[in-house]
Amino acid sequence: MDDPKNNQLMAICTVITVILTFITVAYVIIDHLPQKSFTSPTQSNSTLQNNTDTLTNTGILTKIGILTSIVHGTVYEWNSFKPLNNAIIEVNSTPPQSVVAKDANYSFNLTPGTYLITAQYLEGRTLVYEARETVVISNQGEYVHDLFLFPPYEE
Repeated sequence: MDDPKNNQLMAICTVITVILTFITVAYVIIDHLPQKSFTSPTQSNSTLQNNTDTLTNTGILTKIGILTSIVHGTVYEWNSFKPLNNAIIEVNSTPPQSVVAKDANYSFNLTPGTYLITAQYLEGRTLVYEARETVVISNQGEYVHDLFLFPPYEE
């Protein structure tokens, strides 16, 4: 007849073996990922953007079957078409991403879906220009989406 304590011990040993095997496989996969560096003018502006860039550019998201696209563009003033340096650009991705477009350029890595990109240009604490645009990402690739910011409209 089976001893219950012996059965419990065997079950615990099996669980520990499975966990150790999983950890070993995870280390092997991580150790074999390509080591690529990614730099962009916007990368230093947001830790969240850095984390997303790292996941995408090391191939982790692609390796697990998540297709990503790069959405990038330039932020312009509506009437002069002058690039607006230091505009704040946000996208409602999961997790949300934001960046300060120091040289008027922005870039986000997104999976397929529909997103709202918002942009604000401030002088001090005063909102001078803004934009809200919907972007649909349907396939993996590169999407150029320039933003034209207008004076805020109050209803």
